[in-house]
Amino acid sequence: MKAIDKNWYDYSYFVTASKPFREQTGELNTFGYLGSNLIFFQSLVNYLQTHGVKYVSCLDVGAGIGDMIVANRNIGVNCEGVEYSPFIFTPLDQLKSQLKLEDYMVIANARPYMHQCDATKLPFPDKTFDIVTLIDVCEHIYEEDIPLVINEVKRSAKKWILTKTCTARGAYEEIFLKRGEKVPLEFEWLGVAGHVSSQTPDWWNSRWVDHEWRMEAEWAERFKLEMHLPDDWRGTMLYVRQ
Repeated sequence: MKAIDKNWYDYSYFVTASKPFREQTGELNTFGYLGSNLIFFQSLVNYLQTHGVKYVSCLDVGAGIGDMIVANRNIGVNCEGVEYSPFIFTPLDQLKSQLKLEDYMVIANARPYMHQCDATKLPFPDKTFDIVTLIDVCEHIYEEDIPLVINEVKRSAKKWILTKTCTARGAYEEIFLKRGEKVPLEFEWLGVAGHVSSQTPDWWNSRWVDHEWRMEAEWAERFKLEMHLPDDWRGTMLYVRQ
């Protein structure tokens, strides 16, 4: 499998779920994200707003097709997003023929509030947003960029940071794939999703928590239970500026 870069996140990743890879068993398979999950993101936003995280401005890092942007703007929140996949910024007249109508409407409604950039240098002044969210994002960041992204997110957030990070278990909890290198055969199942940094929740928490930011572990656990989320949401955490 070729090296993972911004062009990995293309039509076959976001729309057709046709990225080929080899399972740990050796069996050939395909992977991808099949379109919008707006209903879930609306539930997520509503939960935040009614459970102690009331905000009027939001930045969604790694916004994908823009579900989080649309879900927030549907309730009047000023939400913007950043995404570095060139596919997401394909001209809308071209996308219309490639996407299901519901997916096209999400990306079309989110597009005016989307910025094409990576998260190592966010184009916003300090403390611009009440909350910055990273949903299924941190695992896509190469090791050397993680401190840069975390610093930029902390700089841009006024009060809260919400992360949901997929963490592999057992022997696969501490893996960094290398930028510019082909994905080893035994890690294709990880690389096909674009997951280049597979670490434990404790590892991630140790990077986010500092003298300015604390984690709200009880809130995050209650959130997981009340939203009926699976175990792989153990990487969900809310951080608060002290």
